[in-house]
Amino acid sequence: MDINQSNTLNKTEAREDDDERHICPLQLDVIERCLKLWSKPRDLVLSPFTGIGSEGYQALKMDRRFVGSELKRKYYEVALKNLKSVKKLQVSMFDVV
Repeated sequence: MDINQSNTLNKTEAREDDDERHICPLQLDVIERCLKLWSKPRDLVLSPFTGIGSEGYQALKMDRRFVGSELKRKYYEVALKNLKSVKKLQVSMFDVV
C-alpha cells in the first residue's frame, strides 16, 4: 500500500487524437522497487516497449544504464525528453570507440 498511484511521468503530451489504445504509464515507485530488487548500479536495463520512457527515466536516476525502443514517434519524442531531463549523462558505445 506504499505505492503512490499518481507518481508517473506526464502522459498527456504523448496522447494524440487518433490513438487507438490508451496510454497507461507505470508508477515510478513500482519501477524503483523492481530495479532495486533485480538490478545493481551500472547494470543495463532494457525496455523493448519504451512508451514515454518511465523505466529508462527511473533507471537513469538510479545509476543504471538504459536501452529502449518505441515504434510510435510521439511516444519516442516524449521518452527522449523525459530521459534528457535526468541530469546524468550516458556514454554510448559509439563514444568509446
